[in-house]
Amino acid sequence: MKRRRMLAWALALLLPPLLVRGCLLDSYAIQSASMEPAFHGDDRGQGDQLLVLRRGADWRAVQRFDAVVLDGSIDPELPAGVGAVLKRVAGLPGEYLYVEAGDLYAGGSVRPPLVRKSDALVAGLLVPMRATTSLEAPWSWVGPGSRESLPGGGVRLGTGAEEGQAVYGQLVDDGLPGSPGGESVSDTALRVEVGADDAALELALREGADLFKARLGPASGGGGATLWHNLGGVVASAPEFPGLSAGQVVLFWNVDNGLRLRVDGRTILSWDYEANAPLTPGAPWHNEPSLSVQGGSLELRRVEVLRDLHYSRQGVMGIDADNPCHIGPGMLFVLGDHSRDSRDSRYVGPVPEDAVRGRPIAIYRPASRRAWLDAAGLP
Repeated sequence: MKRRRMLAWALALLLPPLLVRGCLLDSYAIQSASMEPAFHGDDRGQGDQLLVLRRGADWRAVQRFDAVVLDGSIDPELPAGVGAVLKRVAGLPGEYLYVEAGDLYAGGSVRPPLVRKSDALVAGLLVPMRATTSLEAPWSWVGPGSRESLPGGGVRLGTGAEEGQAVYGQLVDDGLPGSPGGESVSDTALRVEVGADDAALELALREGADLFKARLGPASGGGGATLWHNLGGVVASAPEFPGLSAGQVVLFWNVDNGLRLRVDGRTILSWDYEANAPLTPGAPWHNEPSLSVQGGSLELRRVEVLRDLHYSRQGVMGIDADNPCHIGPGMLFVLGDHSRDSRDSRYVGPVPEDAVRGRPIAIYRPASRRAWLDAAGLP
């Protein structure tokens, strides 16, 4: 709280004189949901208000995944009065680019590789879809074992003769909470806050017919952690992991053809599987996050289902593996994070680098969201 108050005072004191000078910074209000969840926006004036470093004053060259403010002239169909838009840089000058199954492919060849985001960027851009403290519907309990609601929130899972399993029974799509999407998402994640335990926790994510699991042993049982893929068995292990303890937060994701297992923000295990083992061909498209406990009981204080950014091929460009977009010199390909609600380069094509007005460096209103931002627009 002290740090937030200091930030608020700093912005309140610095913003007026800097804007009056008009040489370094500009201010913009977000009026659409095209960059959710990193940036909030609506047309009623209640969206994030940004402090933007002007392009001419920015020492940093534009890079992939930067959040940038663009001149509204890039899109002739913008509503009257909208003079600028906020998007994310996806493709750079001279590259070929296409999207497939929600993922981005970009590079110097006509068959560009999958673009992998950094772990920090993945963690910052995961979209929360549903959180629970009691594993209520659409979660369901399958098999033996027990599930007990705890006073004040949370649930205790126990094993019987065989382990039971909690399964998330709703398709993870490309919508936002309260706003259904239209496409199934392949890249998903689970975030779990644990309480008292004497059991191992197993988290599972599915992409088509391929199943990925992460298992963490309890501190009382000697710890240890493993990653598992149905075609290759155990693909990574950390026997030195001391074990789960109450209050820890576990994050497990399958994003950009890579698995990451994190505990309290620290990566315990990772495996990039594109080059290591191909996925099952011809798999039906579905996802099914699940979790289970093994060898005792485990309290879960909170369970959250998340997804990665999912880029659709809607628009007029028709970009796919057989028809990638070639980005000309001095041009950029930009996308909105909330792909279903974004007019971007899929509609208007690559945009001139000269159309970049600047990049957001802070959210200064509303007060609850005040923060300094990195180049990707993350606090």
